[in-house]
Amino acid sequence: MDSNRIYPEDDKLLDKRIPLAPETNNSSRTITSAPVLISLPTAPLNFPPQAIQNPPNLSNTSTKPPTSGLPNPLNQNPMVQQLKKYQNIIIQNPNADTIVYSKDLILDTDEPLSILPEKVITDSYENLLSFSIKPLYDKLKLINPIELPCTVTLKGGKADLELIEKNRQGLDLIFVVDISGSMRSGKIDLVKITMEFVITLLKDFDRVSVIGFNDSAFIYCPLTVMNEQGKVKMNQIINSLGPGGGTNIECGVRAALHILADRKVCNQVTSILLLSDGCDNNTNSVNYRIEMAIKEFEPKIKGLYRMHTFGYGKNHDSVVMNLMADLTNGNFYYVENESSVADAFANCMGELVALLASNIQISLTTKACEVPFRLSKVFSNTGDTVFTMPNVFFSDKKDSVFVLEFEAVQENLVGQKIIPVEAVATFTLKNGEKTRKTAVLELLIVGNDEEVKSNENVLLEYYRVKGAESLNQVMELADAGKFADAINVAKISEEKISKSEVANNPKIQALIKDIRDSQIRAESKNSWNSGGRAQVTSIQKSHFNKVAKGNCIAYQNTVQSAYSVNSNVYMNSKTVPTKYSQPVPIAKNYASPGMIQQPFISSPPQIIPDFVPLVSGPQKSKRSQATPVMKSNQKVSKSSLNSVPESQKKMKIQIPGNQVPHKKNMNKK
Repeated sequence: MDSNRIYPEDDKLLDKRIPLAPETNNSSRTITSAPVLISLPTAPLNFPPQAIQNPPNLSNTSTKPPTSGLPNPLNQNPMVQQLKKYQNIIIQNPNADTIVYSKDLILDTDEPLSILPEKVITDSYENLLSFSIKPLYDKLKLINPIELPCTVTLKGGKADLELIEKNRQGLDLIFVVDISGSMRSGKIDLVKITMEFVITLLKDFDRVSVIGFNDSAFIYCPLTVMNEQGKVKMNQIINSLGPGGGTNIECGVRAALHILADRKVCNQVTSILLLSDGCDNNTNSVNYRIEMAIKEFEPKIKGLYRMHTFGYGKNHDSVVMNLMADLTNGNFYYVENESSVADAFANCMGELVALLASNIQISLTTKACEVPFRLSKVFSNTGDTVFTMPNVFFSDKKDSVFVLEFEAVQENLVGQKIIPVEAVATFTLKNGEKTRKTAVLELLIVGNDEEVKSNENVLLEYYRVKGAESLNQVMELADAGKFADAINVAKISEEKISKSEVANNPKIQALIKDIRDSQIRAESKNSWNSGGRAQVTSIQKSHFNKVAKGNCIAYQNTVQSAYSVNSNVYMNSKTVPTKYSQPVPIAKNYASPGMIQQPFISSPPQIIPDFVPLVSGPQKSKRSQATPVMKSNQKVSKSSLNSVPESQKKMKIQIPGNQVPHKKNMNKK
């Protein structure tokens, strides 16, 4: 059992913060709070006060002024004065290298890494990827006008999991974790467990950095090599994460982008994993600020990166989470409940490990032929003849759909072949090689007595994109408040797809289920804003791009399937103290970033589980009525101290957030 971790089944938790003592010199610094663990006494407190052990004397050379709302220095803080009365006070600082993010920092402290030469599994990577165009019918009867759906397909070759992992590319992963007050009630524990699982998958050619954000962003470590020592350090950081304060998503994103821009060595695959359950402090401008941050760092970052976002619970901002993913060609995962956590991260990691081709662009060109036709529809991210496709993985297949409309022809063209469309695919293989492949659509014109068979795979892909298109319409109508119209669109789509020839296909069954579910999500403004939009957004992207997510595993590749099993086993072996779907109680008189404002009482602190510091403004207390609360002027008798239950006599107090500035890495640009 990890000695650095607090297990709620043994101890109750209370989050407080103690500010660092000011330095004796006059250098400019930002006062932040240090993480501490405080053991409360097990007997009446008739002891002389003991000195509190100070954390290391660290300085922050940032010119950023001190954060407003901080309490008095350490020796004047009323909470600390009361805690001095208690014995056995232990202050631990597990992350002395933590720094408060500032745009003036130089973040070039990533650990050195030797990029291993690319290994080819059995064949060249180009030969492991096929490109083709398939029509619904390869034979045409042109006595009547005809609509012909076609697919453009990139298919990855097969390889077993052991071989893929042995030959995979190195990863640079940056976790950007919401540590605001809303992450209480079990959410932060779920995040910790999922991060721990990801660490188990990494090798000594991978690197990880962890950033926490509430009102500010805190860099807990630079990109760290995941050897044995690095994994121990990472688990200590993960276990020490604690919630408190507001939510500044932009600051966390900027810190991650800054690390990528300043790193000395770029690994072969780079991803930012952003995890949040709430909305930004300034929801009106967050989309613009995030977009500007990504554009600002784009020319500074070497190589490609993707940002995958994970929205926990029903209250996160699915719009901004989806925006961040879209702007960087990443995925948005909606984590509605505990059961979807394991699959969400398994699917994400499965994509990173099993990557075969990326940066895929398709260009369709129509060719003149003797039969009049037009390209009437392209189901793509642009809707145009030039578009991008999602990454392709081992044992994976990605399809885009377009539709041709042929006019009826009176003259006899039976037996002739036509090539109405040519497609060109350009992409980057996993070894960095840029490749180009070409495919053509070839059709044979036949007579009326000729038997024509349909291609079931093309029909399946056609109904897949039609269903995804209807889900997009549901989103647009529900966002506009037209909930009845949204439900009607979903019902019509469900009925059409249910009557199709491929209705019994498992993937189409999953699509029908999700379209039916969207009708419930779009019933009202309340259901739409309480997780409805997040669910439909995530599931629509999943079906349209054929991407497996936590709430849709129909499109898993072999690596994702294996990781999904492993992650569920790992999650089930852990104990999550509180289901985060439960309401989160709020304690009044606490202000961002979680500092105590009222005088501390003259008796041992009353343990109030799962409180959330207010971001701003007074609010009514939502503590459970079963939880007694001591008033600041209440006198406590000696007998009342002796009556403290045994379960509360050995409690620990965990200080949320590890916001300790350090001289290291604080050079100004």
